[in-house]
Amino acid sequence: MGYLLQLLHLAASISAVLASWGVSRPVAVQGVKGSCLIIPCIFSFPDNVEVPHGITSIWYYDYSGNRQVVFHSGDSQKVEARFRGRAQLLGNANHRVCNLLLKDLSPQDSGTYSFRFEISDVNRWVDATGTEVTVTEEPNVPTIASPLELREGMEVDFNCSTPYACLQEPISLQWQGQDPARSVTSNFQKLETTGISHQETLHMALSWQDHGRTLSCQLSVAGYKTKGEIFLQVQYAPKAVEILPSPSEGNIRPGDLVTLTCQVNSSYPAVSSVQWLKDGTPLKSQSLVLRLPQAAWDDAGVYTCQAGNEVGSLVSPPFSLHIFMAEVQMSPEGPIQENQTVTLTCNVPKEAPSGLRYSWYKNHVLLEDAHSPTLQLHSATRADTGFYVCEVQYVHGRERSGPVSVVVIRKCPVCGGHCWSRAKGWGPCGQVRSWAGWP
Repeated sequence: MGYLLQLLHLAASISAVLASWGVSRPVAVQGVKGSCLIIPCIFSFPDNVEVPHGITSIWYYDYSGNRQVVFHSGDSQKVEARFRGRAQLLGNANHRVCNLLLKDLSPQDSGTYSFRFEISDVNRWVDATGTEVTVTEEPNVPTIASPLELREGMEVDFNCSTPYACLQEPISLQWQGQDPARSVTSNFQKLETTGISHQETLHMALSWQDHGRTLSCQLSVAGYKTKGEIFLQVQYAPKAVEILPSPSEGNIRPGDLVTLTCQVNSSYPAVSSVQWLKDGTPLKSQSLVLRLPQAAWDDAGVYTCQAGNEVGSLVSPPFSLHIFMAEVQMSPEGPIQENQTVTLTCNVPKEAPSGLRYSWYKNHVLLEDAHSPTLQLHSATRADTGFYVCEVQYVHGRERSGPVSVVVIRKCPVCGGHCWSRAKGWGPCGQVRSWAGWP
């Protein structure tokens, strides 16, 4: 019924405009075996032509050749046998409407169809050029039209169209593959003398997740199904940008090789610009990989990377790089005399996090009650001689210092600037201390 209303509206709007002899119809119409088709048609003649006995409407097949009658409003016996019961005029000739409905199509129906109308013996007109009809065994794949550019955030229309129209049965177009939460469809059908179109429009709000999505439009006609497809290439800014360190575990010490990789989960088009920042200050590197050949104390800090393309950019979450090293400082330095107080300090970087836990080892044996950054040896004795190591445990791991040697020597008896050695007896103190067997 929708098609018929369109045809009636077409006649009312156009026939009043035409004032000369003529026929308006599409250049070409297509159909599918077993279905039907419509040739929208209106005709005109001068207003001063009288119509005493009505208008005879005639449709011909191959008018310039075999001239077979498809429909005859005045004498149905003149209709070619193969068209009988299959051709019908839609509309009233007195309203200058000449729409042809042709049912139960077969490929043999392909050819040229021309309309002729007769008012009297002298007032008649034929459209010799006619409309070219093509009937196929199976339907052609529907045509899909897409915008040239697709970007996230855009709202766009995808149009799926077919040239088929039939009043007897529904010809459906159905979109598939879209996200229903971000899309809506609408249907439009056009039956005009300029052409026939059946269109299903898919309106979508594009997301970056639509990139790589395949949309299909399925046509159903005369028991046949066929579909057209379109592969979406949606442009979007980089997503899920993060910094991956190497090494990813363990402590990073001064002098270590460190690489920071700006990893981008997805981007279309590909990433075209990279900006590294340390503590908010831009760095010179514009590569996805930031290389620190020999990490130094001042390389410690908070890093971010910003990856971008022609659509936009995204900044990674901040990554804190810790350069950590424990080092033992002894005071006083050098050999320690008995009864002196020795202070061992476990130094860490000033950038070190809070909440550090300290442990001390002597000759690889844990000192049970030593958990302070400083270890004091009060009134040192020769028993305190040994190698001392501090271990610092922090949020990213644990680090041990290098060993520091503590040597406690016996205080020498001094007499006139001379010292006594059991091995060599008396001698200058500076010399005696270097002798074997001292003290």
